[in-house]
Formats: sequence, C-alpha cells, structure tokens
Amino acid sequence: MTYTHNEDVVINGSLTLDHGTDVNEFSTDTTLDGDSNDAVPTEAAVKDYIDKACMIGSANAAWVPCAFEGTNPEGSMRSGEQMENVDGTNHYPRYMLCLPTNRGGKKLYVSGVRVLVQDADNDDYLSMTKVIGITYSGSPTAILNSSTDVKSAQRHEKTFTATDCSSYDMVAVTLYCSVTTAYELGIRGVTVKAYYA
Repeated sequence: MTYTHNEDVVINGSLTLDHGTDVNEFSTDTTLDGDSNDAVPTEAAVKDYIDKACMIGSANAAWVPCAFEGTNPEGSMRSGEQMENVDGTNHYPRYMLCLPTNRGGKKLYVSGVRVLVQDADNDDYLSMTKVIGITYSGSPTAILNSSTDVKSAQRHEKTFTATDCSSYDMVAVTLYCSVTTAYELGIRGVTVKAYYA
C-alpha cells in the first residue's frame, strides 16, 4: 500500500519499524562519536567523516609516517630508538611513503616533509632532504630538493606546493647525511604531508 502525505511530518518520540532499532535522531555529527544505534547520520555527515578518515581534500591532509627502506652504502646505519650512522662515512638513507598514489579514483598529493634530527652539529649533520617520485619503468623524479644544512637537534620541516603524484608508482624521501664521527647523527620520525583529491 502506498500512502502520500504532502505536509511535513513531525514525530515526537522514536520512529519504529517492524524490525530493527528505534530511530530518534537524524544526526549531523561529522565525528560519529555518539556511537548510537538510534541515530541515522546524514549524507553530509557520512561524507565528512570518510573524507577526514581517508585524507580526502587538502583540508584533511595528514603527516604520514614513512618506512625505512635502506641506506647507501648498505649497513652504514643501525636501527634502534632512532636510525644512526655506524661509522664516519657519508650516507644516504631512504624512506618510503606507504600510500598508494591512486586510490578510489582520487590522486595522491604531497606537500611537505618532516625529519626529526638528533645529535647534529657542525661535523655530523643533515645536508640535503629530497622527496622523489618513483616509477617502475623510469628514473626517479625530484619533487623537492632542499639543500638546507641541519646542524642542530630539531624537527626539520619543509613545505612546498602540493604535487600530484598519481603518475608515480611510489613516493620516497632520501636524506643526505654528512658525517665524520660514528654514532653522532640520529634520524627518526620521517613523515610526509599527504592527501587525496
């Protein structure tokens, strides 16, 4: 049976159907923190929640941790609470951003890099930070080349114009470490600012 009603319907209480829970609210809470079985979120609330959770849109960009891949020369760093050099040889650790460059019809954009530098001084320091796009069939492409020397303990951060990375298979961070003394430069907390659009 179909019933047509051409005026607003006001329910003072809960909406009860033959099966399931009673509904007492159409919620606009974009955090979904209420955790309620009696509230139905609106389309806009669901979209906003998913956009934030999936980093969709520049307003929802997040700093994403990168995974240590290796260093050149091999074995020139050791892991522990932080990555640090094991001798006085310059070395170049690389970290991978573990995000797909295309996801659900959205493109990956990156717009910043952070590195927590420990125990740096005039003899042992971070001399260059590079963000690169990598394809399986071609040469790496520079997204950022920052030759700023970091000669003190600090959170080193570089932001740049958001770059479309959808044509790459992966994104990586390469660090250039200038050292003269073993165990005198520590690297940790490598993150990239990223979002999808």
